[in-house]
Amino acid sequence: MPLLALACTYFGEKPRVEYLLAEIEDLRADYCVHSQVDLSALLIVIQRIEAAVDLQQQVLAIEADHALALARLGYCRLLQEGERLLKFTQQSLDINLVQLTVYCNLVQIFLRKFQFKRAESALECGRAAN
Repeated sequence: MPLLALACTYFGEKPRVEYLLAEIEDLRADYCVHSQVDLSALLIVIQRIEAAVDLQQQVLAIEADHALALARLGYCRLLQEGERLLKFTQQSLDINLVQLTVYCNLVQIFLRKFQFKRAESALECGRAAN
């Protein structure tokens, strides 16, 4: 069921995703670790990062070498660090507006956070500054 809900997110079926998520929560205790990791992918896509981290940590407590759980946990940590990285990147721009590398970093941070309009804006600012 987590994969079905994940597919629904890609088709923009938000009400169905919410319905499935409620069903999943009711059944989650019965899921194997692989289904739990699939659920964590759904949580990432709907931007419930803390819940995804918690779930991955639960999986890793059961199966410490679960490669996909480790990869997803790493990705979540990258998303969480985005705010801190964004702060440093913005400070750099405040000092020197013509650093193309800084704009590239901003684009990557925004893309990882699914903030596509902000990524596009950073890209345009970088082009204009250089």
